[in-house]
Amino acid sequence: MPKPVTIGNEIWFSSIDNNTKTAFTMSEQLMQEAAEKLDRSGINYYAFSVGNAARICVNSADTDKLLSVLGEKTAGLLKPQSLQKPYSPPEKNIIGNAEYRYIPQKTYHSTDTDIALRIAYELEKQNIQYSGNVYNSRKTTLTVSKPDHEKLLEIEKQILFARNTTFNELIEKRSVSHEEVHNSESKQQLQSSGFERENN
Repeated sequence: MPKPVTIGNEIWFSSIDNNTKTAFTMSEQLMQEAAEKLDRSGINYYAFSVGNAARICVNSADTDKLLSVLGEKTAGLLKPQSLQKPYSPPEKNIIGNAEYRYIPQKTYHSTDTDIALRIAYELEKQNIQYSGNVYNSRKTTLTVSKPDHEKLLEIEKQILFARNTTFNELIEKRSVSHEEVHNSESKQQLQSSGFERENN
């Protein structure tokens, strides 16, 4: 059996109880489309695919956002699924790519856990050293060196902007596109109807 291909925020997936996640099974192509839009929107997700089949997981609270970026027609075909696998939290609820004691000029940043886990994901991609303590679903503290603190704050700013402005823009763009398709189909139906009348 082929090895699953994974994408998304594994830090989030490994740090959050499965009881608070919802999964959707879909085609690999559709999963890639959803993943691209969730990334642009700063929303945590984790997905894996084997061949043409895929599954994508999000916070249960973000289910509506996932379905919104996919569109009403597609969303109506998908069924939410709970994760049956027992959850194993990180050891001592510690995350990071560096040991806390080795981070120089320590600077701390506490924020909502879902935001913090997205920040951690971006820090990893930028190869910025950090350590984090996930206290509960509402609070996580990230530790970076003083020179990297401004970078962390900028990442957080970008995430908040993406979750509000970029996400809404994507939804509006999809709505306009859907309306254009609908109007085009209606026009084609009217033209077809007129053609049939002319030939009767």
